[in-house]
Amino acid sequence: MPTDPIMLTPGSFGWNVMTKRNPLIIEDVLKGSSFIPNAATQILTNPTEAIVEAVPLRGLDCEFWADQVQIYKGQKLLETPFIWAENYFYRMLIEAVGYLYEGESFLVDPFTALKQPTWNSPMRKMAATFKTISEPSEKLRNAIFTTIVGNGADLGFQAGANEGVHDRNTFSNLVINDVDELATFIADGDTNEITIVCDNTGEELLADLLLGLVILDNAWADKITYQLKPWPYFVSDATQGDFNQLVGGAPQWLQKSIQSYINAEKIITEASQLHVQPLEFRDVPTLVDEWNEKDLVLFKGDLNYRKLVGDRHWDPTTPFQDVTSFITTPLAALRLLKSDVLVGVDPETLDTRNRLSATWRVDGSAGVAQTNGM
Repeated sequence: MPTDPIMLTPGSFGWNVMTKRNPLIIEDVLKGSSFIPNAATQILTNPTEAIVEAVPLRGLDCEFWADQVQIYKGQKLLETPFIWAENYFYRMLIEAVGYLYEGESFLVDPFTALKQPTWNSPMRKMAATFKTISEPSEKLRNAIFTTIVGNGADLGFQAGANEGVHDRNTFSNLVINDVDELATFIADGDTNEITIVCDNTGEELLADLLLGLVILDNAWADKITYQLKPWPYFVSDATQGDFNQLVGGAPQWLQKSIQSYINAEKIITEASQLHVQPLEFRDVPTLVDEWNEKDLVLFKGDLNYRKLVGDRHWDPTTPFQDVTSFITTPLAALRLLKSDVLVGVDPETLDTRNRLSATWRVDGSAGVAQTNGM
């Protein structure tokens, strides 16, 4: 296992995220919110020169971040590990907009204006298409794939991007395709409890819910838990508020179906602060122990993948099963590739992809469905 995390070196993918993409996100946030003058504001408005410092925080994670800051205090933010810098950036943003302050900004999502367009027509089209498929196994396979394509609904990724990723909808774009293996495992009916570690709201969260409906409608599981974020994070990461908005705005037939499973406690939502920390999952035993009690865990999206395998300079041919063996229950990772981290690719595929494109691992043009324990 590589010992060092991915750092922010000039010209790297992470460097461009912190110095180019994130300032655009701040511009978008400031169109609909205002920053409370505090130390967090200074960090956000000048990321290239920002120094890591102890900022007084509101919220139950104050002690955690006080300890974290001591590790890098006095260093430039761009001298810290990429995953740490990103998490620190978004925690400072929540502080700067007063999300956890009693007052007019209390619990007001600073990304609402960016999220709202993702709750409308594209989702209705997706739901309508889903309804037309009747054969259970076909519906399941389609739902799995749709959750991968839905990962393109990443508003943080789209900031400053030349194009979206919503139209990349063929299985040939999966460089690792364990969709059939996952579908067979689910349809065998031995997965009583499933956890979906969610990524984005909008189209992706709807796709996650449709997948859950296929599973529950066919009695392939008794309960599905959706793990969300406790507050706005990485722009479009799904929160409980997003979940409620999506269900409330869904077509009546879909809303009724989802609500019936919620009432029966077959669809559960959770929102732990452990999901908004700059830690690899192997270093969060509370989550690992919880997942190991489930029959299947699905990890959605790019950031969860980086936390699952470790945000490190992996040889892409390293077996996925070896890297994720710290979780003993069956699992799958479903994502579009929007960062460098990748494992489990066979050498021939890697060579072909590298010859075709220099950016395929970061531009969202390819995806993976990887499994372990099936």
